[in-house]
Amino acid sequence: MFSDSADILSDILLIGLCTYLTGGTDYADMHLFVQERGTLFGNLLSLPHGAPSEDTFRRVFERINPEELESCLRLYGKNILKTLSEKQVIIDEKMPWVHSAT
Repeated sequence: MFSDSADILSDILLIGLCTYLTGGTDYADMHLFVQERGTLFGNLLSLPHGAPSEDTFRRVFERINPEELESCLRLYGKNILKTLSEKQVIIDEKMPWVHSAT
């Protein structure tokens, strides 16, 4: 379904989640979030063609089954949280997104 897409699904999902966590409410907010803060994510985002458009976010999220996404987040979220538990996560335009706790 997304094999010819220039954007990477994991980038789009991470941007969507972070936008939501910082008070964003729509696809325009997702696009603005990555434009303004995308470089702060360092190697966590690939963004091979820059910030995905509002339309790209809309098309991707319209095709995602919410129940399946929830199931994946529940299954893999524990591993993600375990990995992040040793890191400080700051979602702020003045700070890098992930720091070592040491």
